[in-house]
Amino acid sequence: MNIGWNINCVLTISSFFIICGIFYFFLRLDWKRYGVLLLLSAVTSVALCYVFVYLDFYTFPYLLIPAAKIPFTLIITVFPLYVLFAARYSPIALRYKLTFYMALVHFGVFSEAFGERALRLIQYSEHWHIWESYGWWWIFLLAFDILSRRLIPPDLRKPLDESFTYGRLGWFIAHFIFIATIFLGGVELGKTMLGS
Repeated sequence: MNIGWNINCVLTISSFFIICGIFYFFLRLDWKRYGVLLLLSAVTSVALCYVFVYLDFYTFPYLLIPAAKIPFTLIITVFPLYVLFAARYSPIALRYKLTFYMALVHFGVFSEAFGERALRLIQYSEHWHIWESYGWWWIFLLAFDILSRRLIPPDLRKPLDESFTYGRLGWFIAHFIFIATIFLGGVELGKTMLGS
């Protein structure tokens, strides 16, 4: 238990400071607009997490502050980072936007599943599965996509439409994420069905 606690403690603290450093980049662009988006996404993330914990959908075995019931520092940094990244770089064309968000959701759900299976950062109850997480990732990110389009003007965005055309770097990264996460999901499903 102590080794797990130490590893999770180091991961939590180091990711907090790294992500806060990345936040500086976005806030430097326009601290008011990106700051409001950061604050709204952090508050929403914390509220949703508390609701899901209260409903006993999942728990967090290792916490820096056990009384908080959630990994507060991770929640207020990781989810807002996704939101700010999407607000800045989300493509305009629907076909590329879908690919962009699919890559974000797949990577986010993979990270959550890794946190649950390998690191034991989160523990699902029998009422919650990875598919519920998958659906809520979509709801969360698309809701903030709508909000960010109203909040962040075009001159503060840098859409990656060209990067997602066939054969470009964004296309390769997105397809690598799709193939890797679907393959790993299949392996995990197979292990679960075989009972190992």
